Amino acid sequence: MAYDPTLLFAEVKVRLQNAPATSLKALSLSLGVSDRTIQNVVKVKTGKQFTRLRSDILIEEFRSALQSQPNATIKEMCFSMGYKSLRSFTRAISRSTGVSPKALRSRIVVDLAIHT
Repeated sequence: MAYDPTLLFAEVKVRLQNAPATSLKALSLSLGVSDRTIQNVVKVKTGKQFTRLRSDILIEEFRSALQSQPNATIKEMCFSMGYKSLRSFTRAISRSTGVSPKALRSRIVVDLAIHT
């Protein structure tokens, strides 16, 4: 099946921004392309692996959620980002940043206060 790599990448990025917990398999099924095709397009467009792009988007969305809803709990943010459990969200954040969501929240809040 022919596809436009630019359009495919844009769609992958939008879907990950809406739900950073989305798996590669779920994306490939919903978009009707193979896992490999998505991995290749992401690599060509960003120079990153799919998992790295998803992690970067997760951190970006976490930061955005903190800006727009500073009083939301981490659990509320976790579910709003498409994670089904706080534990999986905590693992994803920790794997991406090396710190817990609570510690990352503290860093982001300090960073936002400095830059505002």
